[in-house]
Amino acid sequence: MGNDNSLKRIASFMLSALCLTAMLALVSCGKGGSKPETGSSAAAESDPGSPAAAAEASSASAVENPAEETFSENGETVALLDVTDPDAVMGFAAGRWIMTDILSGKDIGELTVGDGGSLSFKRNGTETGLEGSVAFEHNTHFDETSGNTVEDPEVTSFTMKFPLIPKEFTAPDGYLNPGSETVSGLFQVGRGRDEDHLYLTWLGNGDSFVFDRIFQDAERLEAGYREKGECEPQSLWFLHRSSEDRGSSQAAGTEVPAAGVKSASAVSKAKAPDSSGFYAFCWKDLTGKTLLLERMELHDFESLDEYSNRRYSAGYFAPAGDIGINEYSFSDTTDTSLVLNMTRLKGEHPLMMLYVKADGERRLTSIEEVPASYYGLYDMGDLPAKLDHRGTVLIYNGGEYDLTDYGLLTNAITDVKQVGEWIVVDGHVNPHRSLYYLLNTGTGNIEKVIDGVNLTWKGDDITTAVYSLFNEVYNYKGHLVGIIDGDEVEELSFTDGGSTVTAKDFEGKAYVFDAPAPDTAMYRYASFIRNRTPANWKAFLDEAPEGAVGFVMENPDEDIAGYLPAPSNEDTGGGETVYVVALTDGSEVKLETGSMDPDPSGNGFTWRYEGTEDESVLKKGEARGYYTVIPEGIPSRSVFISDGEKSGRFQVQPISGMNDACSEFVTTVR
Repeated sequence: MGNDNSLKRIASFMLSALCLTAMLALVSCGKGGSKPETGSSAAAESDPGSPAAAAEASSASAVENPAEETFSENGETVALLDVTDPDAVMGFAAGRWIMTDILSGKDIGELTVGDGGSLSFKRNGTETGLEGSVAFEHNTHFDETSGNTVEDPEVTSFTMKFPLIPKEFTAPDGYLNPGSETVSGLFQVGRGRDEDHLYLTWLGNGDSFVFDRIFQDAERLEAGYREKGECEPQSLWFLHRSSEDRGSSQAAGTEVPAAGVKSASAVSKAKAPDSSGFYAFCWKDLTGKTLLLERMELHDFESLDEYSNRRYSAGYFAPAGDIGINEYSFSDTTDTSLVLNMTRLKGEHPLMMLYVKADGERRLTSIEEVPASYYGLYDMGDLPAKLDHRGTVLIYNGGEYDLTDYGLLTNAITDVKQVGEWIVVDGHVNPHRSLYYLLNTGTGNIEKVIDGVNLTWKGDDITTAVYSLFNEVYNYKGHLVGIIDGDEVEELSFTDGGSTVTAKDFEGKAYVFDAPAPDTAMYRYASFIRNRTPANWKAFLDEAPEGAVGFVMENPDEDIAGYLPAPSNEDTGGGETVYVVALTDGSEVKLETGSMDPDPSGNGFTWRYEGTEDESVLKKGEARGYYTVIPEGIPSRSVFISDGEKSGRFQVQPISGMNDACSEFVTTVR
C-alpha cells in the first residue's frame, strides 16, 4: 500500500508540473506574450548584465522555485507577495482584522475586508456598523527631474469609500458627521509567524471623520475632551489578525510567486543579516528588547519641499516581494544615538521606518531613524540648489526673492554661492560696501545679512567666515577680530593652515590676526533645530567630547535664538540667558542656587548647593532656557544635568574668553 501511495504522489506531482508548464506556455502566447516587444527581452539578450536581464532572471527563478507563501528558512520568516499587483494585495488584505488604538493600547473593533474590496467596521461595544469599500492602488509622485507625475510600480496607497455613515456615529467635541466620506492614504502589510499586520495612514488636508473619530478608542476621546476640552486622535492605525482570520483567497497556503517576485531562496539569502545595514519598517516592540521588523526597499527621486523650496531626495519604501516580519533583539550596547524619538521606538507599536545594522544572530548593533517628510514620503537628504539671479532678484530652485523687499540698499546681485546649508548672495551697494544675504535651505528664509566686503570662509562652513568693513575685520558673529592702520582692507585670506587671518590694505601691507574659533557645536545644533534629521543630530554629536552629558549656551547667537523656546522663568533684569540641551531622552535638568566655597585642600573652589529654582525632564535634543545674570565674578547659579548614568554641572559664568565662545559641552561635575 505504501509503495502504491508513493507512486500516486509522484504521478500527481508530475501531472501538476505538466499543467503548470502548459499554463505558463499559454500565458506567454497570450496578452503577456506581447510584452517582449517593449524592448525588455531585447535588452536582456544584448546585455546579460542589464537590469532587464536581472529582472527576467528573477522572474524565471520565481517560476522555477515555487515556494510556500509563508515559511521559515534558517530562522527567517519569508512571505512572498507580488506588491506590484493590486489584486494580489487585495487577496492578502481580505479577511478579518482587529484594529488597535496605539495611544491607549486597546483593541477597539473589527475591520473586515471582502475578497472583492467590500469593507465593514464594527467598533467594540456598539451595535452600529460602518459599511464601505476599499481599493489598493499605485501611488503617484511628482518627479522634479522629469517634470512629470510618475506612477509608483508598487501598490502602496488605498482609497476607502463610505457612502452612508450612520447618524449613530457622533463625536464628543461636536465634529459633525458628514454622512459620507472618501479617504485616501498609504499602507504597509506584513506577515509574521503568528500574526499578519496592516498599517494605515490617511493623507490630505483637514480631517477625516471616519479615521479621526470612528477609528479611535471612543472612551479615550471622551476622556480627553472632558479633561482637556479637546480630542486627541491617533494619526497612525495598526491592525492585526491571526492566520485563522485570513480571507478565503489565501486558504490554499501555497502559491507560485507572480512574475517579478524573487524566489524564496533568493529572498532568504538577501535577508541574511549583515553589518552593512538595511531599511526596515518597525511594527512592534515585543518586550522592550525585541523589535518586529520587515525589510524594505528605498525608492528615491528628486523633489522640492513646498514649504522651504529646498531640493532634496524624497523616498518611499515598499517590500521587495517579501512581506515577512522577523524578530530582532537589541541591548544596552546597541547604538541608538540617531533615533530621535526613543519614546516612540520603545512604545508597543512604533510604526516607523528605520535603518538598522545587525549581526548573524539578528542582534541589532545600531538603529537610525529615517526622517519623515510630507505626504508619507521620507527625507533622504539635500540635493544641490539650482541658483540664478536677475538684477536684484535671487532665483533659488525656481522661487524668487527680490532683495529690495528687505528695505536695504542693494542695487544688484554680483554673485550667488551655496555654502553648506546656506545660500550666500553678494548684493552690491557701492565700490566700498556690499550686503551679504544668507538664505537657509532648511527654512527657505533669509536669516542673516552681513554688512561688509571680502566675506571669506573655510570649506563649506559659513560660520567660520570673516569679513571687513573699511579698516576693521569681523567674525561671523559680528565681533571685532582686528584693525589695520590703513583706511580700508582690500583683501582677506586664511593663512597658516587656517589658524590666522591675513588682511592686506590697498598699499599691499599685510596684517595678521588670530583666526576666530567658531562656536561650531552651537551652529550644528542650530542646523538640527531648523531641520530635525538624524544627519544634523549626528553632525552636532560629532563635536561632543567623550563623556559629554549635556550642552549649554550663554546668550546664544541670533542664528539660533529665534528657534529656541522662551526661558522658563521671568526676566528680573538684564535679559541674559542660559540654555541647556539634553543629549539623551529622559535627561534630568535643574537650575540650582548656591555658592563657591574654598576647597579645604586649598585647590580651588567647591560648589555648595543651596536650592533648586527649576527642574524638568528633557527629551533628546530638547532645550530649556533660563533668564539669569551671568556674573563676571563668583557664580551663584549652576545648571545640573543627569542622563541617569552620569551627571555634570555647569556653573553659570562667562564661557567666552580669548576664543569668543558662548557654548560648551558639560562633561563632569564641577
